[in-house]
Amino acid sequence: MDKLKKHLQEAWQRMEETNNTKVLYRGLEKEFDSEYDLDSTDAVSGYSTWTDNPELARRYAGKGGYVYKLELPLSEMGDEYIDEDGERALFFNNEKKAGLDGISGDEYLVYHHHDLFDINSIILFEGPTNDRSSLESYINTIKK
Repeated sequence: MDKLKKHLQEAWQRMEETNNTKVLYRGLEKEFDSEYDLDSTDAVSGYSTWTDNPELARRYAGKGGYVYKLELPLSEMGDEYIDEDGERALFFNNEKKAGLDGISGDEYLVYHHHDLFDINSIILFEGPTNDRSSLESYINTIKK
């Protein structure tokens, strides 16, 4: 089962690259509120943390939580907070591994004050789950 999940995740990442987008996930214990002050999260001010692994986001959300998805243009991914021109990237890989319960992924920081950031582009990927695996989410997403 773990090998199948890994292969599906790799296939999904290749599809994202073909679409020139990067899909990131965030697990929350409660439903997302677009009025919530994103600057009050545990990340550096102006940023929120996301992962490239929906299974990791599910672990952070817990069975009763919610996993959200954010699709961003790869062209807006930077290498660090501020580039050589003093501009902030829309998002970047924080080069910090994130993990919980043996599930890991890369941590990305998304800058909310960027001109291209749209809070309405954060969409529900998966709601509360009982004994369901996120594998179902992969399969349902690929079928669409």
